[in-house]
Amino acid sequence: MESVQMAQPQTSFKHATPAPARKVAVGGIAGAVVTVAVFVLNHYLTTPISADVAAAMTMILSFAVSYAVPPAPTDQVVEA
Repeated sequence: MESVQMAQPQTSFKHATPAPARKVAVGGIAGAVVTVAVFVLNHYLTTPISADVAAAMTMILSFAVSYAVPPAPTDQVVEA
């Protein structure tokens, strides 16, 4: 007869402060900057940037900036 092991309760974690992590905040700002830049460019370009391309540009730049920014010293995860 095989023994059955009970599942261990999982520990949950949370951020040490209610403020968003620096990486998240900078990624959001980068997305907003791209959105405004596309709006301005569409005003001056003869062929406007399509919504699909604008969305892809926003996602790629937001990801790249969020990845490149190091976490702040206060961005700590603590046990809940």
